[in-house]
Amino acid sequence: MSQILRWQKSSYSAGDVDNDCLEIAATPTLHLRESDTPAAVLSPTPTALNALLTAVRYAPPMSSDAHWQKSSFSGGGGDEDCLEIAATPTLHLRESNTPAVILSPTPAALNALLTAVKRR
Repeated sequence: MSQILRWQKSSYSAGDVDNDCLEIAATPTLHLRESDTPAAVLSPTPTALNALLTAVRYAPPMSSDAHWQKSSFSGGGGDEDCLEIAATPTLHLRESNTPAVILSPTPAALNALLTAVKRR
């Protein structure tokens, strides 16, 4: 990104330190990143972001017997800082360092977000 972004920490982020936080910037395009991986910036289209947020907001409750799998792109051999996925048959996503926060996007919302991310 050639422009300087002014990042703001989410009000839902815990504590006063700058790690494990969702951060947002607007240029007028919306940009998202995690504070512990600041180089990985997502800039979803408004349609993709709206679809994902709607899906997460109205997602059905998750089954407690889900089998979580670590992403093949996650680094290292430990279970920290990993993207994990489970299907029950609904698709669920979570970060290994915050396992209680589970995203359950609809296929359309996930497809819209992935399409937007791939274009960037």
